[in-house]
Amino acid sequence: MATTTAVSSTTATSVGQNLEKAFQRWIDAMEMESKYVIALGDYKKNQALGTLREAVAAGQIAKARHAATVVRELENAMLGVKRHRRRVTNRIRTIEFKAADVSLVRHGENLSPDLLGRMWAGLAFFSRLAPQEVINKLSTTPIAKDARDGANYCLIREPSVPCSSVPETVNSMAGLLTWMQTNRVMPRRGKPAFAQVTAAFSQVAAGAEGYARPLEASLREMEQGVLDAWKPMMLAILADDDVSKAIIKASLDDK
Repeated sequence: MATTTAVSSTTATSVGQNLEKAFQRWIDAMEMESKYVIALGDYKKNQALGTLREAVAAGQIAKARHAATVVRELENAMLGVKRHRRRVTNRIRTIEFKAADVSLVRHGENLSPDLLGRMWAGLAFFSRLAPQEVINKLSTTPIAKDARDGANYCLIREPSVPCSSVPETVNSMAGLLTWMQTNRVMPRRGKPAFAQVTAAFSQVAAGAEGYARPLEASLREMEQGVLDAWKPMMLAILADDDVSKAIIKASLDDK
């Protein structure tokens, strides 16, 4: 029994370390977003300058005045880059803390009740960042049959009390996580539920790659001069940033 416990503990520690690193990939995603915002401003300003030069050369006074206005708006928007970078720095600091919190799942039944809220808050934070398809997948992933038995779980505030099995009405991993949070339940290390729950956490962490991928693609499009910055996905990504909003407004004025 002691050997089994030691193996479970070692595995759980490894899971926790891997999870924390996985969630820290969101730092790279935020850096990519910042790089995209700044590059977008420069890209749209250069486009507007090109329009301005062409209008002046063609003697199109009204068009030239409009283009000059757009250039000024974009230059003003880019003055907020330092503020934008501070926001990104603060968000990265938050990600570092939340990555440590969400990886507390590695403690399983040994998690301190006082840390339970921090773990779930961490998962909620990253779930809000993750692309919708990640959340949709959790909502359609079934619970493994051997992960339903109550022996898989521990009532974190009453560990000596046997835990009930997962209700039949709970039929997805998203539902299981909600049930666990509501009932203050943690999966026992070494049990099937522990493997499936930590896998679900890993899926949310992996959402960072899905978040960064369209940004990387759009940066390549900028380099090629064929960017469509008005894709719904890109507008959704940029909607939460003041600098981005200013760039979007000025650029839309130029359309």
